[in-house]
Amino acid sequence: MVRNLRRLIYLSGIYSIGSIFEKSLAFFFIPFYTTYLGTYDYGIVGLMSITVGLISTFIAPPLISGFVRYYYAPEYCNKKKLFLFNSLLFLAVQSFLLALLFYLLKDVISCVVLDNPRLVHIVKIYAFILFFQPVSEFLLTFIRQEEKAKFFIFVSWTGFLVTASSTLFGLLHLRIGVLALIYGNLIGLVYTVACVLPVFLKYSTPKISFSLLGPSLKFGYPLVFQGFSILLIQAGDRYVLKLFSTLSIVGLYSFSYKFAEIMNIILIVPLKQAIQPIVLKQEGKPEKLRAFVSSNCRYFYLLGMFLCLILALYSKEAIQIMARKEEYWRGWIIVPIIAFSYLQHGLGNFFNWGLTMSKKVYHISANVLISAIVNIGLNFVFIPLWGIVGAALATLLSYIVWNGLKIYYSAKFYNLHFDLWHLVLITIVGIGLYLLSLLIADSGSLSLNISIKFLILLAYPIIFYMTGFFNQKEKDYIHKLFVSLRTKGLRDTYAKIKSI
Repeated sequence: MVRNLRRLIYLSGIYSIGSIFEKSLAFFFIPFYTTYLGTYDYGIVGLMSITVGLISTFIAPPLISGFVRYYYAPEYCNKKKLFLFNSLLFLAVQSFLLALLFYLLKDVISCVVLDNPRLVHIVKIYAFILFFQPVSEFLLTFIRQEEKAKFFIFVSWTGFLVTASSTLFGLLHLRIGVLALIYGNLIGLVYTVACVLPVFLKYSTPKISFSLLGPSLKFGYPLVFQGFSILLIQAGDRYVLKLFSTLSIVGLYSFSYKFAEIMNIILIVPLKQAIQPIVLKQEGKPEKLRAFVSSNCRYFYLLGMFLCLILALYSKEAIQIMARKEEYWRGWIIVPIIAFSYLQHGLGNFFNWGLTMSKKVYHISANVLISAIVNIGLNFVFIPLWGIVGAALATLLSYIVWNGLKIYYSAKFYNLHFDLWHLVLITIVGIGLYLLSLLIADSGSLSLNISIKFLILLAYPIIFYMTGFFNQKEKDYIHKLFVSLRTKGLRDTYAKIKSI
């Protein structure tokens, strides 16, 4: 288990470094975007992205889930290349047909989603995005399954740079406004597909055999409701916000959501990408698998709450510094809530392994569907009362409901249990320190506020180290890491973790 833990740390570290670099560059471009784009423009992009995402859930998530589940299955050991080729081909055919239908219905979509028939040209572009987005997602999943972390990071970095430079060219030189953001997204997707496709062809056997997909499709398609419901939890509130407010409010919410998404990019997604192949390779050793998932869940949440606290404490200052227009500034208030929601989503990745390994796909879908219904119901209650804060609270509460269902059924079907007391303790400390910051960090001086919040942040690791949260073995390991960092530096310490 120790070897797998270190492999997890290594892969997560590689993915996180790439994500941090990519997100740092994204922050660099925020002043440019907010200079040339208003909240109304972000509202258009937000609603269209959600619409395309909801439609593509009927294609990508079920097929990708089945692919991930069976790629390392013993019965596919000698058929991996054939399985890989047919999975992508099946996905591409479905994406093409759905994108074609989307294009043909462009007039209806522009009226229903955007309330503006003159924006039909935007819908046309999103038809192409609807084709390339699932294909790109599948190819990146294939790279992660092969644990080609460095190549994955290369494609992600360069893809982001292509997207950003295309967007800036459209904003600064062509002066095409929100179209620059949309075309930039499309160009980035095309670039990703072009980069990964040669590697895919090397690892696949180009022979049509859709019958080979039977078990994976049987596993994946019951998860259609899962993918649809997850996106509904994360983004369905935009439709309700549009119903009760304006497209500009939707844009403000979407923009602020992007700041909280740092949690997802830096921690949640890299960990999910790294842990999938490691856990699945232990399928034949269920006791080791349970111990690995349960113990690492606690460490993940401890680190995740610390990152969440950083975002929560400095969200107001970050948005005021980065966003050029004041219309964006008041969105800081939802960042702590959405960041904590993302953390709950990441925690759920651990809670769900019991259902995944026991292949209870209908329970997986039912759990997320219940959570989505809770989310939409709460949105209709909270948004008229509290606006964007209500939307954020509805998202958080639906994730908590979802996690509760995962914990119950993972224990029931796979005997997978978690240290809930320590998870509750981490939650109390994290939320308590944030509420403390709201009470004392409002001096009127930006530099003084930042200093006070830093002291509050520093209290977080001290509280856990000085109390009984860590056992003596864990304290000794932490001490050795600090000694190694002080004497050998970050690079040598990281290399040591990788090599062991």
